[in-house]
Amino acid sequence: DCVRTAIRQGAAAVTCLYRRDRANMPGSAREVRHAEEEGVRFSWLTQPLALLGDGHVRAVRAGRLRLGPRDASGRQAPVPLPGTDFELP
Repeated sequence: DCVRTAIRQGAAAVTCLYRRDRANMPGSAREVRHAEEEGVRFSWLTQPLALLGDGHVRAVRAGRLRLGPRDASGRQAPVPLPGTDFELP
């Protein structure tokens, strides 16, 4: 996956912004574990909001989420938490 490829290509740091928490991710726990072993950081319950910079990306503006009520399928949709925006260089 792209975060592991970025590490292998020499990225100094890689953070995956993930809209759910570890317990509710539909992805492979094995893949996450392998990515963490390679140095990828995960920011759970976080979504990207904007790429910041003029011509070159200097940061990502992100916001925190919480999981809302369960829908008919039993899944909880991520809900933005107002006032939690931050920049990730």
